[in-house]
Amino acid sequence: MSEPRLLVVDDDADMRLTLKLSLELAGYTVDVAANGREAIEVQRARPADVLITDIFMPDADGFEAIDAFRAEFPGTKIVVVSGGAQF
Repeated sequence: MSEPRLLVVDDDADMRLTLKLSLELAGYTVDVAANGREAIEVQRARPADVLITDIFMPDADGFEAIDAFRAEFPGTKIVVVSGGAQF
């Protein structure tokens, strides 16, 4: 069985690259997206087994991405990460 395909979604380019490289070194195939809207487009083109998403992002935040993934890709596992809170 092959390693799961992962999709990392974060509006911070440095964080996207860091997670992508770290996960690829661990043997995973990783795609990236800068926001929830882009994540859905990537998922439709190259379905991932696991979504790793930030919450606070412009142009469709993590909550919107999670809702869309649950509706359209219910078998995709979801991991939520966040670097900070907005008040």
